[in-house]
Amino acid sequence: QGFWTPAHLHFVRNHGAVPQVSHEMTANWTIRVHGFVEREVTLTLQELQENFPVVTLPVTLVCAGNRRKEQNIVRKTLGFNWGAAGVSTALWTGIYLADVLDHVRPILDKPNMLFLKAETTLRMGPTEHHSDCRGLPIRTRACLS
Repeated sequence: QGFWTPAHLHFVRNHGAVPQVSHEMTANWTIRVHGFVEREVTLTLQELQENFPVVTLPVTLVCAGNRRKEQNIVRKTLGFNWGAAGVSTALWTGIYLADVLDHVRPILDKPNMLFLKAETTLRMGPTEHHSDCRGLPIRTRACLS
């Protein structure tokens, strides 16, 4: 397939099990943008697709722990003992974060935004449910371009 990584070989690295998701489940998913913005919104995935340009781009993902196996020879680190396999390239489809931010108009004197995900009802296996909330701070101005 050239530069594209086939789906069955694409590396997967989650902090927990990979959720089992159906198309029907996503109909009720929303994203809420609030806080230091002029226009707070809650949008469904369908509304995101209808209100913002949808793009498909080639993206290469590299695990931050890639080649940790070799690093551990020099100095022991924490985490999974990856070889050189934590890298994959595929076509990803979505919308630009900058377009959503243009819509909500962030208050630019605040230097950072915090992205949170909450997965409280996704079925992770036959009986297990995952409850998790993780955050990622990122520079506001970096997201606008």
